Amino acid sequence: MSEGSQDINQQFIDGGVIPGQLVGQEAVSKTYVDGQNAGLAGNISTVAASAAAAQATANTGVSAAGAAQSTANTAVGLANNAQGSANTAQSTVDLHKVSTAAHSAANITYAGPVEGAATTKQAIDLVKQRVDTIVAGAGESNTEILDARQPATGPAYPILGARLNGVDAQLAENMLYTKVSLSKTVAPVTGSGNSGATTITLSGSSTFVTGDKIAIAGAGIRKNNVVFSLRASTLPTSNGNITITINESAYVISVTTSDTATTIADKIDAAGLPYTLVSKGAYVLYDTVSPNAISISVNVASTGAVISNVIDNNIQYNYLRTTVTNVSGNQLTIQNALQRTVSGAAVKIDHTEQIRQALITAADTSYRMYFKAGTYNIFDKLDPVVGVTGIYMMGDGSATVLDCSNIVGVYTPYFFSNDIFYYTDGQAFTFTNSDSLLVENIKIIGNYQSLFIFHNTSNVTFNKVAFRMLVANKVNHTAFGVYSDFGQNAPENYLLTNCSFITGGNGLIVLGDLDNPVKDFVIDSCYFNSLESGNFGSYELTEMVKFDTKTKNIKISNSTFDGGHLSALTIEEGCEYVDINHVTFRKATSQFIRLGSGQTSVSCKHISISHCTFDTAIYAIRASAVGSGYNAEDVLIESCTSNMCEVFSNLNNCRSVRFRDNKINDANLTASQSISFANCSGIEVSDTRIPNFASENIFQLYLSGCSDVVVKDNFIYTLYMTLTTNGLVINNDILCRQSLLNNYSVGMYGNRYDKAAVSTSQCLKIESALSETDTGVYDVYSNKFYTSPGLVIAVGSGLQTVRTGYNIEAVDAVISYTWNPASIASGASLASSGISVPGAVFGDLIDVVAPYSLLGMGCTAYVSNSNFVQIVLTNLTGAAVDLANGVWKLKIRKI
Repeated sequence: MSEGSQDINQQFIDGGVIPGQLVGQEAVSKTYVDGQNAGLAGNISTVAASAAAAQATANTGVSAAGAAQSTANTAVGLANNAQGSANTAQSTVDLHKVSTAAHSAANITYAGPVEGAATTKQAIDLVKQRVDTIVAGAGESNTEILDARQPATGPAYPILGARLNGVDAQLAENMLYTKVSLSKTVAPVTGSGNSGATTITLSGSSTFVTGDKIAIAGAGIRKNNVVFSLRASTLPTSNGNITITINESAYVISVTTSDTATTIADKIDAAGLPYTLVSKGAYVLYDTVSPNAISISVNVASTGAVISNVIDNNIQYNYLRTTVTNVSGNQLTIQNALQRTVSGAAVKIDHTEQIRQALITAADTSYRMYFKAGTYNIFDKLDPVVGVTGIYMMGDGSATVLDCSNIVGVYTPYFFSNDIFYYTDGQAFTFTNSDSLLVENIKIIGNYQSLFIFHNTSNVTFNKVAFRMLVANKVNHTAFGVYSDFGQNAPENYLLTNCSFITGGNGLIVLGDLDNPVKDFVIDSCYFNSLESGNFGSYELTEMVKFDTKTKNIKISNSTFDGGHLSALTIEEGCEYVDINHVTFRKATSQFIRLGSGQTSVSCKHISISHCTFDTAIYAIRASAVGSGYNAEDVLIESCTSNMCEVFSNLNNCRSVRFRDNKINDANLTASQSISFANCSGIEVSDTRIPNFASENIFQLYLSGCSDVVVKDNFIYTLYMTLTTNGLVINNDILCRQSLLNNYSVGMYGNRYDKAAVSTSQCLKIESALSETDTGVYDVYSNKFYTSPGLVIAVGSGLQTVRTGYNIEAVDAVISYTWNPASIASGASLASSGISVPGAVFGDLIDVVAPYSLLGMGCTAYVSNSNFVQIVLTNLTGAAVDLANGVWKLKIRKI
């Protein structure tokens, strides 16, 4: 208890007051008592004055007559009585001073810092109650308070009050949201109206009211275009003219048999067609009033050429965005007239301006944007957020939907591999030169739009955000894009966690600049999928995730990829320090992971792919020969599993690749190589299981034109193949299970090559078809070959150095030998002729099994020469023994 509290308790004992001790605010009771004392003192003075006057009168009376004596005596009595009264009054004052019950604290008014107290007693009680709440002695409350000072994270507060104040401040900060909430939830309705009208009739009742901002589908201006192409699919077989008629206007093009598809396209382009040329033989018609009225015909006459006529009508009209001015039943009067006649058009609440204003407010104030549960309809591109630090967009999970599918942008077409694709300016959220953005617990949907685009923006986190595209498309867009522009701030520090991407095109693209790379990009626990049939992505440009042009420090973990046509994941053009671990790849049309140098011919470096699973694709990991130079350098592929991938890895033009501890599960595959390297250097394949495929056309491991190769400690099955198979045959129909063709400095150590189906098939073949001197060195040591022959060296026209040692061939091979021993006299022995047993060397044990009873004779077998074995029969029976003809079995046991 504080010293002040002790003073108060001492002053107010049993409800009494000791006025002399009261000071300050409590002096209110002292003032009252002092006033009483002053009154009594005045009475005493008055009485004393009367007594003095009486005494004077008495003295005068003594010198007077005797009658005055009586008067004097009376006066003396009065004086004595007055003195008694004075004494009594003083005694009363003294008793009042020492009394403990003269004035109750409940009857003393109070005005002071203790809130809610009107009397002194109430003030005391409230102070005591608070003291008891804070700590009442050395009980359990002390431990409780100490625990309460410690937050969930960070250091403990020195006192409980400091933490409570901090919590209050945080609560106050959390209330500083830019509140973006639905004004109402309106069920989807449709309506009809005529062009130029300011009314629209709804198909049913609704809850629209005057003042609502709405959008009417298809009632606005047209933004898209018509694209058509005129290309030669068949070249001319004779010289002549081709006539192209467009809306009754004829254009004549002269062609010859020497023309190519390119020269014909050039001639068509030069003919002056009335539309905008976008690429060879491809044209676009913008903002035409009646785009469907285009008429195109092609007359090739007798040229034999075929000109394909492809028209792609991407006709979309904007929503008419307007305000309801009156509601009468199911008829709405609107502020702006319909620009097109519509029937059964969707009518929706329009949140575009509300969200646009919220972004502006958040940017100006650093407040947070909170989207309560509901669907928010966005009908136009939002203004880019430029140069802002600190924006927090949050929602209520999947119940918060930002619908950007209504945005219609202008499409710019281009051709790729004889198909039409588009760029669109229909973007939703764009951030430029900004910093520190957090988006979480939101679902955002679209059709063709880019949903979040970042230019030169850093420190971005997306958590539990769902990206959904509602349709498949041919737009070369991305749902989430990060771009670095030359000379601007380099984007860095991106984290995507627990997000999902289900898109009709590309899901995520990160595009850096060779001199200004994107840095530090993490994807964790995310899901990627494509809308295309089979979940593959039917368009050739579809890449679920693409890192391009010098992106550095990429980490992708604990995620799943379903889909992708060109690839599920592309790493190309100089990306560095990439870690892909514990990722599951499923269902891709072509390849799961694509490594490449791309158009810049800058190789990717320091790539780690570990603990990943690849299911159902042509290639699990591929670096195809694109551009010049190396596709990838310093690549580690470790502890991965391939299921139903026709080729686990197909790496071309790579340097320093370590392929370790991987597993290829048995499958019915038809690709030519399970693991292949071409024109690579610094290759290591180790601790890998390569199974026995059912197909006859597969190399388990294929190396061509490689240098500095080490293949060690692998478990490699060979496949079923006969000499008549026309599968993978190299040099004069000699079959190879594991092919080393024209390689340099190859070391093979401690591998196990398991059972070929026929004894004429080899496990390992080294050959050179070079016409010039081959300076390669091949070290083949301590390998086990479960076939005979196991190792075949075919030097060819080149000269190689092949060093072998401690290899074991024909492990567990059983050799059949037909033999009819001659009669053996008692005490004599008989040896067979030399039996060819490939791989047999001195020191091997030979097991021999006779086809019948030996009638008591002894039988042994031994290595008589390299690759030759003899059987010896010894007759100690006491009589001659003549055995019949039969097939004997021999087996080598290596020690």
